[in-house]
Formats: sequence, C-alpha cells, structure tokens
Amino acid sequence: MAAELVNFLSSRTIDSIRYRFLTNKLHGDEILASDGTVFTEQSDEWLDPADVERLLQEHPYLPMLLAADGLREFTSSPLKSWRTTVEPHYITPEGLPPGEDGLCLMGFRWADSKGEPLLLFLLECY
Repeated sequence: MAAELVNFLSSRTIDSIRYRFLTNKLHGDEILASDGTVFTEQSDEWLDPADVERLLQEHPYLPMLLAADGLREFTSSPLKSWRTTVEPHYITPEGLPPGEDGLCLMGFRWADSKGEPLLLFLLECY
C-alpha cells in the first residue's frame, strides 16, 4: 500500500523548481522561494482538516508542497489538490490515519515575514 500511495502522490505532483528546503539548525528550517521569499514553520502541530480547508478558502492560490526527496508541487489548483489528492489520505481530526495501513498525510502551516501562508504536507506512518 505504501508504494501505491507514493506512486499516486508522485503522479499528482512535480519536482519543485520554485521552492527548496533549507535545513537551518541555528534558526530553524526554512523554505526558500525562487524570488527570495523565506518561509518558516508556524507551529510543529499538524493542521486539522478543517483548518486546511479554511486556509485554502481564504487563500485560493496558496502554495502547497509535498516533502518527498526534496519538495514537490501539486499539479492541480490548491483546493482541487486538497479535496481529490490530499484529504482522502489526511490524518483524521482524532489523530488517526484514514486507513488500516497506518499511512497518512499531515499538513503544516509555514509563512513568510508578511504572514502569507504556505502548506507543507508530510507522509507519515503510524
């Protein structure tokens, strides 16, 4: 099942040329956009599915990235990518994976110095 989910996610994302992940032990990890904008993680707590939906409603062009051997960008619009690709595999509000295989996606809010958000999704196994 893990290989199937990874292949599924790979088919709906592309390697990002606009964003790259920077490990920064002194100040915390950063995501650097090609225009020089720096994003930092806003909380180490994963977002509830309703919070992801709300962010996407408020910011229709919100960058959505998948951390997978580098950063990958979703190929559809953010809201469509959320509803068709991410949400079915997203951790439940109770903190459980949606299926019996223990795999799930978890989203984290990152923001630039102006507060503009970015969503980063990680594939986790429980």
